[in-house]
Amino acid sequence: VADEQTQVNQALIEENKRLTEALNKTKQASGNLTGAMGA
Repeated sequence: VADEQTQVNQALIEENKRLTEALNKTKQASGNLTGAMGA
C-alpha cells in the first residue's frame, strides 16, 4: 500500500511539474505579446 501511495504521489508531482512548466510558458508568451504590443 505504501508503494502504491508513493507511485500516486510521484505521479502527482510529475503532473504538477508539467502544469507549472506550461503555466510559465503561457505567462512568458503573454509577457512577450504584451511587450510586442507596447513596443
